[in-house]
Amino acid sequence: MNPSQMRIAFLVWCPLVAITLLAGCLNPSAIIVGFDIDLHVASVGPAGPHWASRAEEISKTVRKPIELDPFGNTVYRGPMFEAGFGASKGGFGVSLTNTGTHKICFRFDEARLSSNFQQVSVSLKSWPAPDLDEERRMGMARYAASRRAAGRQLLPATCLAPGEERTIYSYSDMKELFPNSMMFNVAHLQHVPELNPNGVGNWVKLHLPIEVAGRRENLEFTMTAKRSYARASYY
Repeated sequence: MNPSQMRIAFLVWCPLVAITLLAGCLNPSAIIVGFDIDLHVASVGPAGPHWASRAEEISKTVRKPIELDPFGNTVYRGPMFEAGFGASKGGFGVSLTNTGTHKICFRFDEARLSSNFQQVSVSLKSWPAPDLDEERRMGMARYAASRRAAGRQLLPATCLAPGEERTIYSYSDMKELFPNSMMFNVAHLQHVPELNPNGVGNWVKLHLPIEVAGRRENLEFTMTAKRSYARASYY
């Protein structure tokens, strides 16, 4: 049994022990927040939208039984590409697939974000993605300090050949978009899995240029919080 399997087995077994042992078995670590989001995609120009996503092009991924998040990703499936979005309190991720016949470059290096609280867009900058192996090697405190020292950076452009897939994670500074400094302006007390406010109805817009077949389009992906949830993570 590898370390990950041992940890899962331990977490499954632990709640079944006597209540006197339970207090020493689990320690609160963090509050995990997830969202069910609506998604709207449009190609925009100075005169307004060139095209917009249709209802039949937006769907939800099926949640696997072992997943703790009750919401799957929300996916746009268009003629050129697919884009599946998922969000947490610290940012969002997007899984991209080139479904067309030409190479597509998603210019994340030029991407911007806006929200219903901050409608003047700001540059998309992200903290380095977490690296669990590096965290184990350095220790939690040193690793967290190294990520803070690296600061937020522009993401590189992502170019996909036909059929190629890539997942991009953005760990942005939400305080530029929301007063509570969390995605969709949710808030919770430390170690308390209750959201107040819950963020429902708030939105984030990703302004993302793409380049395909010698032409350029400016896309907008609008994510709106439909439902939200919070749970305690234990170690």
